[in-house]
Amino acid sequence: LYRQNGFQPLAHMTYWEISPELLSDLAQAEPDLPNLLPVSNADAQLLYQLDTASMPPLVRQVFDRHTHDFKSSLVNALTDGVKQWFTKTEVVSGYVFEPQRKAAIGYFQVTLDRKGQEPLVATLTVHPAYTWLYPELLSQLARIAKDFPLASLQLASADYQPEREEYLEQIGAQRVEHTLMMSRSVWHKLRESKFVSLEGLQWSEMLQGLQPARKPVPGGMSWLRPQPLPNSISVSDPVPFTRLNTSSEVPPETDTSDKSRG
Repeated sequence: LYRQNGFQPLAHMTYWEISPELLSDLAQAEPDLPNLLPVSNADAQLLYQLDTASMPPLVRQVFDRHTHDFKSSLVNALTDGVKQWFTKTEVVSGYVFEPQRKAAIGYFQVTLDRKGQEPLVATLTVHPAYTWLYPELLSQLARIAKDFPLASLQLASADYQPEREEYLEQIGAQRVEHTLMMSRSVWHKLRESKFVSLEGLQWSEMLQGLQPARKPVPGGMSWLRPQPLPNSISVSDPVPFTRLNTSSEVPPETDTSDKSRG
């Protein structure tokens, strides 16, 4: 059905949950991340390049992210700070820098609840050529969670990230939900609406709008009242005309034929 309407699947999303006990086990390992750096607006270009490399072309086209999407203005930073203070949450983020390539190869962001009532929500972005970072980043997340009340960790994976799904299955994470990401082309929608407007109409429906809605009344319509003809003038008699401009009168001409006859 969605194919008939012009939709195409982009990715199958899987949402995972890691139990608090499993997080405690992951926190025992020391992550090997010597170039783990905090995130700032100066790193927006590096994070944009990492985000571009981690997605297929069609998915990247749908999200259509730019460098400014990875920057945070002063107003947004203040708003987020006030929101975190009211909700008793904290957001921690970082990225792994590769000095030889001068590029970001891994990124994480986790939202933690100080009250321990909500699960931890994490976002991971890993370069396809550095999938060995998954164990290291998850260990880093588990060590960060040690300073907060025990809670489970939730994160998502896509079918174009088989290494992530394989590692999550290996450590015993539970699948919570599956969703399907779809998109519809704008050109397909325009082409479809054009076909519907031209081909979907029948000739009877098109000509129906040209038919009169009421029965036509014979005769014309005029906003002027008809003027009756004088009784002294018949149809056969010539109608006398009067000259409106009387300033220059021309004397009548005599009929030469009548004079010659007399």
